[in-house]
Amino acid sequence: MWTNDNLSDASSKISVVGNKSNQKYPVTKPADPATVEKIRKNLEKLQGQVDDIKKQLATYKEFLEGEAVSKSGYQVDKGYGRIPVEQQVIMLEKKKKDLETQIDEQLDEARKMGIDPGQLR
Repeated sequence: MWTNDNLSDASSKISVVGNKSNQKYPVTKPADPATVEKIRKNLEKLQGQVDDIKKQLATYKEFLEGEAVSKSGYQVDKGYGRIPVEQQVIMLEKKKKDLETQIDEQLDEARKMGIDPGQLR
């Protein structure tokens, strides 16, 4: 056992907390601002698509419940389609899930690049 008094007698290398030569993990460089901006814009675009889908889903669900279609911002009667509303809801929920997965993947990639989540807001 070593104490401060006999530390100079120690023959092996002693690990010191904060000593840069003893770090096991590489220090990452700060992220490139252009990369951060690119990822931020990509995330904003994906989040905008998710928000649009949420509006469409709310409108379809209101329609299925018998409420007035013009109540919300999205117009269900704009155009004709052969796909039943229930199936459209299922397709939109799948698309929303896929977009949310893409957002999670983008955030994981950013984290791996050393980008702080606060930089992407």
